[in-house]
Order: sequence, then structure tokens, then C-alpha cells
Amino acid sequence: MKHILLYLASAILLIGSIIPHSHLVTDAWLQQHKNDKNIVIIDARRVGVFKKGHIAHAINIPFEEWFEGRIGNITHMYDTPKQVEALLDKAGVTSKSIVVFYSGGIKKRDYCDAVAGFWNTWLYGFKRSVILDGGFKGWTAHSGLITSRKYVPKRTNFYIDKFNHHIIASLPSVMEAIYSHGDIQLLDARNSAYFLGQDTDRLLARHGRIPTAKLSSSALEVKKIGGYYKFVSKKISKATISNGGYGVNLKKPIITYCNTGHNARGMWFVLKFIDNIQNVKVYDGSMLEYSRTLFPVKQGEPMSF
Repeated sequence: MKHILLYLASAILLIGSIIPHSHLVTDAWLQQHKNDKNIVIIDARRVGVFKKGHIAHAINIPFEEWFEGRIGNITHMYDTPKQVEALLDKAGVTSKSIVVFYSGGIKKRDYCDAVAGFWNTWLYGFKRSVILDGGFKGWTAHSGLITSRKYVPKRTNFYIDKFNHHIIASLPSVMEAIYSHGDIQLLDARNSAYFLGQDTDRLLARHGRIPTAKLSSSALEVKKIGGYYKFVSKKISKATISNGGYGVNLKKPIITYCNTGHNARGMWFVLKFIDNIQNVKVYDGSMLEYSRTLFPVKQGEPMSF
């Protein structure tokens, strides 16, 4: 019995050591581990693009499918447990799986597509997910093999029994941040036009930002290398967020938001896993919800920070 327990403990440590602390993996990592029976690859791109070519054995779950939750008349929310169970079951995920999410890698913000699924799995207690840095474009740039052949994994009846509510900020949490005198930071992950209220997005009932919010666009967290986008280093990321024109304080709790939670989830990943900031949450309702309240919205350039 003692030998069996030691073997199991060693196996768990070995599997755990495969997953980087940053939950960010490279093409070389995937090349090394892609034939492991526990590796599940999820392509977050849209169906049409996926059919033209994808990483072998990848399952297509377009990023929109991770935004199918609803609270009242607010759409684009995180998926329900049943919805996530169905998606992971479809992909053949088990409790032993390591799930690799990847996006296109051809736009500054499309890493957020991959993070959308990652965030939902983390929300429901599954912590064996990773993001492929550089996405599909990075994979092909390094001669990674692709296919157009459809792969259908064995279904697994995946079951959720956890809910990590501490990574979600509700509307009351946002109001607390507004009146916290800077003790809780609100980080707007959109671009400056949205932040200043100069957009014409019909999705929003009102335009502008949440009071006290500071801008740090999710687009600044990647750089283009050889035709595809990769994450910037921890040093550059932290400097961009904390030393930029709006100066987010990385030593204080942070709530990220955008329009629908899409870019906010991306910034959550960057802050938590690249920058190693632990006290960070996503306001998943974001401006889609906030703009429909009677609470104040700010426009124009802030007077001070």
C-alpha cells in the first residue's frame, strides 16, 4: 500500500510539474506534450476558420460559447455549470486532463478569445487549463502541423462541483470600489474611445466609463513577433499597467471590466498569471450591465488620478 501511495503521489507531482505556474505554454511545450493522452486542445476561433485548418486533435469551441449565461436582461455573462459541463464533456475533458486553449494570434486582443474558456473553467474549480502563447498563427509559424480533419473525442460526463466566486465582482462590489477612495482599483480594459465615451456602440445603453476607473487596454499586453502576437514580459506588462497614463496601483485589489467581460477576462489572466497579482476579479456584467443602471457614468478626460 505504501508503494502504491508513493507512486500515485509521484504521478500527481509529475503531471502538476507539466503545467507552468503562469499557465502560459509555448509551441515547444505543446509539441512535447501533444501526444499525451491527458492533453485536450480547444480551438477558440469561429467555425469557418477552424474548418480551414487547425491543430491536430483540437476541438472547436468558439469563444462566443463561453458567454451564454444570462442574468435577467443582461446577456453575455459567464456560462452556467450545466453549460460548462456540456462543453467540457463535448471536448472529452476529465479531471486528469490538461486543457490547452488557443486563439488566432493574428490580432492584438484575440488572446482574450482563448482566455474566455480558460476563465470559465477556473471559475468552476478546474485549474488544469493553459493558454497557448501566439495562438494558431504562432503554431504554424514554427512549422506546427495542422489538419482540416474533424476529431471527435469520447464524451466524459464531466461534472462540476465547485464555484470560485472570489474571482467575480458583482455590481455591489463595483459600487464599493467607486467609494473606496482608491483602496479598490477599477481597471477599464477597453480602448480610449470607449473609456472617454466617444464610441457609438449600440450594445451600450450609455457611453463612458465607471467613475474612478483607470484605463489599461488589453491590446497593450501583447506584441507582434514574426506575424503573430505573443504576450509581453512580466516586467513590461507591470510597467505598462502601473506606469501608464492612468496608473493602476498593482498593490491594491483590482476589478477588471470592459463591455461584456471579454477583454476583462483577458486582463484578469494577465494580472493573475503573468504579473502574479492575486487580488484581481472580473466584473463580468461590465458596461453592458452598468450602463443600464442609474449609477453615474463618466466621460471625457479625467481631471486627476
